Amino acid sequence: MAEATANASAGGLIASNATDANKVLDDPDFSFIKALQTAQQNFVVTDPSLPDNPIVYATQGFLNLTGYTLDQVLGRNCRFLQGPETDPKAVEKIRRSIEDGSDMSVCLLNYRVDGTTFWNQFFIAALRDASGNITNYVGVQCKVSDQYAANVCKKQEEADAAEEAAQAEAAAAVAGGDGSDGMVKEEMQEVEFVGAAAPASQDATMTEASVEGAPAPAAV
Repeated sequence: MAEATANASAGGLIASNATDANKVLDDPDFSFIKALQTAQQNFVVTDPSLPDNPIVYATQGFLNLTGYTLDQVLGRNCRFLQGPETDPKAVEKIRRSIEDGSDMSVCLLNYRVDGTTFWNQFFIAALRDASGNITNYVGVQCKVSDQYAANVCKKQEEADAAEEAAQAEAAAAVAGGDGSDGMVKEEMQEVEFVGAAAPASQDATMTEASVEGAPAPAAV
């Protein structure tokens, strides 16, 4: 399966072994990946030009960490690492990063092939060609301790809460929900009410004056 995939994507990053992959990664455009290889990082490379942005290269470190074989990961989107307890907000951040073409890092719970979990300090970066066009994404996985993950996730939640509060405040200000618009409306209603009541009061006064100034009815 891996060889078929590699042959079908000649000239791309898909490769069934490190030797074939290194021939492509020797290109200067992929010096960042070479640095990751040298540092023996766990990472994958994906191709956004293909449907569902699949994995086209995976290091042995990634395979050791997740328990998957190369045949099981090539051609698949990285979402197979997610599970029931993976934070949807963390996944959404990754999705937005890919859409925006921006680099980002997030700590989230991932799943191995056997169903066991590990905390992953995940980093994603866009790889660009000489013209600045995104050609690939590289995702780096770093297994971290429960304590580290707890501290990072707490900070992430606080940052998310602050961002949501700021967005809600901005939306309220645009909609006049900060209270100022409501006060103006109330004042306008009071002015309208007073203006509408004045003629009625004036009519009543005039009616009373007319009654007082009218001749007394003739005695029967």
